[in-house]
Amino acid sequence: NDPTNYQALAKLYEDQGQYDEAEAMFQKAVEVKPNDPLGFQMLAFYYNRQGQFDKTMDAFQKRANLEPNNPEAWHTIGTYYYDKVWRDKSLSRDVSKTYLTAGVQAEDKALALNNDYFEAVTYKNLLIRLQANQEKDRDVQKRLLAEADQLRDRALAIQKQQGSTTTPSGGKKD
Repeated sequence: NDPTNYQALAKLYEDQGQYDEAEAMFQKAVEVKPNDPLGFQMLAFYYNRQGQFDKTMDAFQKRANLEPNNPEAWHTIGTYYYDKVWRDKSLSRDVSKTYLTAGVQAEDKALALNNDYFEAVTYKNLLIRLQANQEKDRDVQKRLLAEADQLRDRALAIQKQQGSTTTPSGGKKD
C-alpha cells in the first residue's frame, strides 16, 4: 500500500518504453493514497513527459485541490500554462487565450495565499504580456501592458525586499 513502490515501478516501465504499464502504475499510486498531492504531481510530470497537456493540467489541478492553501501548487499550474502558450505555436488564438486566462487565475490564487510570492508575480507579468501579444484591440493591449509593467515593478520591489539574486525575467542580477 505504499505509492512510492508503484511510482518506482512506473518509472521503470516508462524508461523501457512501456507507457501503458507506466501510466497504470502511476494511477495505482494515486489509488493507493488518493489524498496525497505528491501522487498527482508525479502523475502530472509523467503526462507532461508524454506530451499529454490536458492530462498534465488535470493532474496538477487535482494536486492543487488537495492542498488549496499551498501557493506553489497554484503557481505550478500558471507556469505550465505559460510554457505551453510560449512554446506551442500551433495553438489556436482562442486556445491560447483560454490557457493564458487559466494561468493568470492560477497565479491569482497563489498570490491570494502569499501576496509577496516573487515567482507568482513574475509569471503573472509574463502571462499578461502574452495576453497583450495576442490582443488585437489596441486599448486592451495597452491596458494589459500597463498591468504587466505594474507587476514587473512589484516583482522588482519584492526582489529588493527579499534580497533575491534573480531578475523578474528569470536571469541573474549583475
